[in-house]
Amino acid sequence: MDLLVTGLRNFASHGVVVVGTPVLGGGPGDPANRQKMLDGLDWIIEQNEVAGIYQGNLWVDHAVSMGTNDPIGLPLQQQTDDMSEVQTFLATLTNAGHGYIEQNGGGEQQPAIVAWMRYWIYGDTGAEHYFYGDDGVMCMPLWENPQRKNWE
Repeated sequence: MDLLVTGLRNFASHGVVVVGTPVLGGGPGDPANRQKMLDGLDWIIEQNEVAGIYQGNLWVDHAVSMGTNDPIGLPLQQQTDDMSEVQTFLATLTNAGHGYIEQNGGGEQQPAIVAWMRYWIYGDTGAEHYFYGDDGVMCMPLWENPQRKNWE
């Protein structure tokens, strides 16, 4: 089975609704990629409102969208962080190039992504050790350049 699909199933096993697109082409910053991600978020919101199994069952005010790392991704991630007006955490996984999460069974990124989702979406304080303190998981090696913005 494709490792990306396995990773997405892992996220879903935590109660997260996963909407995927087969391919985000065009490279970082491509408007079509952004539109596909927005379309996925719009779909989730619509499903919460229309008759069906999801109606009224989705926590749409906690919806998130994520893309993949890219060799030129850090400047774009930094730009997104700089524009953020909400509590934000940014760190880079050492030597994790494009495709790292698919090629390494999720590697160090997968548990960090799950911790982020559990903490920020569900308010699960059991995951805060990834982000808080100088000895937080994402402030230690294999992670580089941890940055916090708008932290209380």
